[in-house]
Amino acid sequence: MNNWEEALSVALDKRDEGDNSMAEVYRAFHTAATRAVATSTSDNEGSREDVNPRLNNLMQLNVTHRTKAERLEKHNQELEKALAKKTEEHKEQTKALLLLQDDMLANQIQLNVLEQKTEALQQENETLVQRWVAKAAADADKMNDANAFLER
Repeated sequence: MNNWEEALSVALDKRDEGDNSMAEVYRAFHTAATRAVATSTSDNEGSREDVNPRLNNLMQLNVTHRTKAERLEKHNQELEKALAKKTEEHKEQTKALLLLQDDMLANQIQLNVLEQKTEALQQENETLVQRWVAKAAADADKMNDANAFLER
């Protein structure tokens, strides 16, 4: 895994933990609110002293968790943008790599064709040189024969 993938995975795991802890807070808050409403007015007055601090604590915890959730959501969005950017860069690099590979293959084919032509031209040159040397030798032999005939 790449570093950015691991970072994204860790950030998402943290976000999930935050979401799960908030679910418990919401359930506890809902339960406390339901109990407060369900009790009669007289019972409520007696237990109000016990419920109020707990309710205040739960409300503060709820605000804290909402703030944390908003922060985690913002961080998650930043990570998603970074992931999209890295994915786009990867696609562009893949395209560039494919173009380079295609160019390299085309150049290799051209090199092979040119090497074949060079080899054919070298063979043709050797043949022509051999023919020229043979013709020059034949001409020299004719001149030597003519000179020998004239000297007699």
